[in-house]
Amino acid sequence: MDALSQLLQTLHVDVVGSRHISLHGPYGARFAPGVGPQGLFMVLDGEVWLEPEGHVEAPLHLAPGDIGLYGGPGIIVRDSATPRSRPVDVNFEPSTPGPRSLGGPGQRTVALLGVRFDLEAGAAAPLLAALSPAVPRRSQESLTAALMPSFQRVCEDFASGRPGAHALIQHVTQLLLAEWVRAATPQDAALAVGAGAFADPSIAAALTLIHRQPGAPWTVDSLAERVSLARTTFALRFARHVGESPFRYLTRRRIALATRLLQTTALSLHEVALRVGYADEATFHRAFKRETGTRPGALRGPRVG
Repeated sequence: MDALSQLLQTLHVDVVGSRHISLHGPYGARFAPGVGPQGLFMVLDGEVWLEPEGHVEAPLHLAPGDIGLYGGPGIIVRDSATPRSRPVDVNFEPSTPGPRSLGGPGQRTVALLGVRFDLEAGAAAPLLAALSPAVPRRSQESLTAALMPSFQRVCEDFASGRPGAHALIQHVTQLLLAEWVRAATPQDAALAVGAGAFADPSIAAALTLIHRQPGAPWTVDSLAERVSLARTTFALRFARHVGESPFRYLTRRRIALATRLLQTTALSLHEVALRVGYADEATFHRAFKRETGTRPGALRGPRVG
């Protein structure tokens, strides 16, 4: 059995809420953060832009049939790539029937259907956390396309309390998540880690720590301690699974985050340095130049505010 199939076998969810949400422009909806991926939504119609909080990539465009995950740092869904309104906190509360309408006075621009779930511990949990928010595209041949009508039906049945709906919605959600992981894994060039790395619980835990807290003062020793391995054992296993040392992987993650902050915020170079884990601007400058071949200031985007 291949490594990804082994991981997907550890994927088990317990759905606790379902909601149909209508968004009217201009809008911004923030799906609350939590520990690990906590929810899944599918775009039924319209277009949205998904912006993970604290993530390094540009906003992701979602079309009907696309799936988004939320949890960890939380995500913001908007009606355009450029913020036009303050986001409102939303969630798919347990057992709350009927649609919820959010946004401005305009016509409906998008409809989302989603579920909130508890994700059981397993190797797939850190894989989801590290891959998020990569969004696989829907196609007529994909499993997601085939499951879309079923997902709509079981969400409606679950919200109305129809007998047997809880078991059905868990099966469909689990299938959608498995398809999402399968579609997202080979497309995630920024991660540059094979799915097999997540089959090792200790290395999976270290990768999750790095992705969720890239600005923490990590060292090889502290990461090894957090995942309960000896320093040498941890370094060797990390390099074998990931293809590079923990320090090298952490550096790339930090510089990617710094690049986004420089391009999209008005933070000073000193503030950016501190956020991505460098004690001072000079150390950050040297690391950035060594990694990218250019000065941090050269990537400075338009000032905000």
